[in-house]
Amino acid sequence: MKNLLIASALALVALAACAPAATPAPTATPKPTEVPKPTQAPPIATAVPPTVAPTATKVPPTPTPVPPTATAVPKVAKPLNLSASTVFVRDALVNVTQGIQGITINGIVPLGADPHEYEPTPKDVKAVSDSQAVFINGAGFEEEWLGKLIKNAGGSRPIVDLSEGVKLNKIDAQFQSEFDNDPHYWQDPERWQQAVNNAAKGVVALVSASDPSIAEAVKKNAEAYIAKIKETDAMIKTEVAKIPADKRVLVTTHDAFGYYAQRYGFKVVGTVIPGPSTASGAATPRNIKALVDTIKPLGVKAIFIEEGVNPKLTEAVAKEAGIGVIEKLYLDTLSDDKGPAATYLDMLKHNTMTVVGALK
Repeated sequence: MKNLLIASALALVALAACAPAATPAPTATPKPTEVPKPTQAPPIATAVPPTVAPTATKVPPTPTPVPPTATAVPKVAKPLNLSASTVFVRDALVNVTQGIQGITINGIVPLGADPHEYEPTPKDVKAVSDSQAVFINGAGFEEEWLGKLIKNAGGSRPIVDLSEGVKLNKIDAQFQSEFDNDPHYWQDPERWQQAVNNAAKGVVALVSASDPSIAEAVKKNAEAYIAKIKETDAMIKTEVAKIPADKRVLVTTHDAFGYYAQRYGFKVVGTVIPGPSTASGAATPRNIKALVDTIKPLGVKAIFIEEGVNPKLTEAVAKEAGIGVIEKLYLDTLSDDKGPAATYLDMLKHNTMTVVGALK
């Protein structure tokens, strides 16, 4: 038995020796080490705060549109027709009644006309007849024609004299005149302020009983307008100061510039028509010679021509004296709306700039 086991073992050994050798498994060639690509960092996300719904602004409900409250325009209870003798009186009335409905102002002497020699028309008679009051310059200015106009108009109505309380200058004794006092006081803005107050008082007297609010509006208008007159007065003083004192010498067509001259330091050394009215009479050869003899030694630069007065005589005197003429001063009238002296204040400014431009 022992021998049998040994023989089997030897056979197995011999069999193993005859078997072909096992081919060793091929050695795998290592792959080249791949260099890893740099890892691209994901973009850093900006932190976005969680979306929060905005708090809605509370919108108030749209109110029902309300039209702007209009300033009540004062209106007289009954239509009021006023007649004004001159353009300056009319200008004062226009300013103190500004913005008040129901007031009509009729001027008697028209723009550009000479109030000294005016002849009222049937239209003027009708306007005065229909008016509740007549406002006049006073100081005898309308004396030649006003009385007849009032009489022809018939009826009865108050006459409001704007010269009441105004300090008037006496007429120079050298002049022929139908006046005791110089009626051209509107050429002094300080005196004209009193006239504006008189115009306002006259209107108030007509309306105060029926409507106190109209009276208050008139008073406020007068105050505002007088403030503008004061501003213009100050402007004139500033402009006139540009003229040397010894050059403030004036020669005009007629003696209507006395108040202005007194207010601003001028001297009126002569007038072509010898008096405060263009109706004083034509200058005589003797008057003209005397005027020429007066102005020559004074070095007068020019004679100022007036609007509304025939310039031929003034031009003849200037030629005789060897000096020029300056156009035009507005002394007794105003210009139309397109002209340089459409209002009282415009007239003062225009006259001042004309005089300063000629004499400085």
